[in-house]
Amino acid sequence: MSEVLRADDSHPGGDDAAGAAVSALPGETYLGDGLFASFDGYQLKLRTGDGHNQVVYLNDEVYEALLGFVSALTQARLIQEAEQK
Repeated sequence: MSEVLRADDSHPGGDDAAGAAVSALPGETYLGDGLFASFDGYQLKLRTGDGHNQVVYLNDEVYEALLGFVSALTQARLIQEAEQK
């Protein structure tokens, strides 16, 4: 089993409010479909739990791009559903 990355393990010095909030996050959260997420205080870590433990790190810019993609996908789905009614 791979290690659990905790928010306060990688970036010491969490004395400020943001650091305190990050260290309050769980080490790793199961998202479903064999995907786990954690945050190291700087970037989001996505890990597969399929035995290969492949990892993808998302910094702020990539995370924002992902949110934009999800938002556009949601809007497209809402439009499609409205057109079907």
